[in-house]
Amino acid sequence: MGHIDFDSLQNSEIRLETPNMERVEELHEVVRNSQLRLKEFLPWAREVISLQKTELNLQQAIENFSSMSHELRFSIIDRQSDQLLGLISLKIVDPLVPFFEIGYWLGNCAVGRGIMSQSVKLVEHFAIDILKAKRIEIVTAASNRRSRAVAERCGYHQDALFRHHRRLPSGAMDDTVVYSKCPHDEKPSHKETYWSAMVPELLVSDFEKSLHFYTEALGFSIRYQRQNPDFVYLEQGALQIMLEAEHGQAQKTGELSSPLERGINLQMELESIQTLSERLHQLQIPLYRELQNHWYDLGGRVSGERELLVQDPDGYLLRFSEHLGERSKVN
Repeated sequence: MGHIDFDSLQNSEIRLETPNMERVEELHEVVRNSQLRLKEFLPWAREVISLQKTELNLQQAIENFSSMSHELRFSIIDRQSDQLLGLISLKIVDPLVPFFEIGYWLGNCAVGRGIMSQSVKLVEHFAIDILKAKRIEIVTAASNRRSRAVAERCGYHQDALFRHHRRLPSGAMDDTVVYSKCPHDEKPSHKETYWSAMVPELLVSDFEKSLHFYTEALGFSIRYQRQNPDFVYLEQGALQIMLEAEHGQAQKTGELSSPLERGINLQMELESIQTLSERLHQLQIPLYRELQNHWYDLGGRVSGERELLVQDPDGYLLRFSEHLGERSKVN
């Protein structure tokens, strides 16, 4: 394989570090602090993870790297603080091709900063340029919006969607999505970024608290963010919403007092609402209205929606729904 240039596995913000035991306590702490979020999609995160188990796991990762076998795992390190942010790995699916699968997770401290997209690009470079990969896959649960967004943002092609292919750690049924990239793939022609024709912008009293709620509890990803004043553009599938910190020059027609929704609720449709419902309950976030099925009269037919309502930290009322289809009206 030749000399591995690990200096190439870094950019201005992060570096990828081969596993070492000096990080074991830090790794254990990051996992422990992020376990509630991670266990939604990662079965191992539902177990009680002791320091001893972390040590054994890390030792195995070191041995795998020494022998260049099974799974090659990197720690994602913040270059400025030297803080461990998460892990990213290359599973060796077939060394004869060679064919790899990328897996990854981030600690709570690094979510929403674009860290994982940067990490995927670095480990992809390692796989293609150093290990001579001919195929790289990212395989994820269909409801794992964050993981899918990383694959799509990094230019991976969706090869397949397998229906009712897995059970999530919660027991809920889900589909599996397979993405791939090959070294000689044509770069996709530039397509104009999708912008919704109507995007609500919400003034918020505590920007960091609201950002955490929308990304961690509701599952939105950051498209872009700026400061002075704090502003973020969020997306989840076709859903888009903007948050801006309240400030002296903000566009408002009167004084703001909680709750800020004052008769308005924002309806947002998801492919599956069950995962969101379970996550909100796990995080002990109270719902304005619990998950219910409603059938709305369309005249000769009725349209079904499975819905829940939740208020954000400023009292904005958010209605999430999953379309159940239409059926004939029964008199």
